[in-house]
Amino acid sequence: MPARLTDMIDRAELTSLVHSVGRNLDQKAFEGMRAIYTADAEAITPGGTAHGIEAVIAQVRRNHQDYEASQHLFGDVQVDVDGDTAVIGANTVVTLVPEAEHRHIHRTIGVRYRFDGIRTSEGWRLRRVGITPVWERSTISA
Repeated sequence: MPARLTDMIDRAELTSLVHSVGRNLDQKAFEGMRAIYTADAEAITPGGTAHGIEAVIAQVRRNHQDYEASQHLFGDVQVDVDGDTAVIGANTVVTLVPEAEHRHIHRTIGVRYRFDGIRTSEGWRLRRVGITPVWERSTISA
């Protein structure tokens, strides 16, 4: 297969993985992270640092447990592939909707994600994620 075509396929697969992160978070399908991240994955977020897929899933649950719903909108996904590794950056706007008794307070956050990808025998997987907050806005309605 021509190198350029392989590069395009790799970029598409990695971009799809990034979007799968948001979809699993929004659907609270936290166990689905096992098909996205490697067993030795690392997450460095404002909610803490986690090493290993079990710890990553536990951290995701903990950080999303107080929210009834969320919406992660990934954009400006940039993928740099270097053989069997990749660095992926994405701007993300996240809206978090609390449980029913606090539904009048919405939190919207702009963050920058950085993922490190690796090609495995099962295809591309993410082995590291870092999240850097850029801005935040809370909306209180009557």
